[in-house]
Amino acid sequence: MDDWELRYRIYRAFAETGKSPAMGEMGSWMGGAGAFASALARLNEAHAIVLGDGGEIRMALPFSSVPICG
Repeated sequence: MDDWELRYRIYRAFAETGKSPAMGEMGSWMGGAGAFASALARLNEAHAIVLGDGGEIRMALPFSSVPICG
């Protein structure tokens, strides 16, 4: 799976569930933690997604995993 297919699956997971996909789920898509971590880093560099400090997906516009306060 290439980076853009991973991006599509991330967006699809957000649209279907309202939250970012679990790290284990993404690892199974990519065949291992190292492969998907590298792909996430490249997507973050391309501004296709936004990663949090722990490497988790914070945003894939227009979707966000950050709770709304207020």
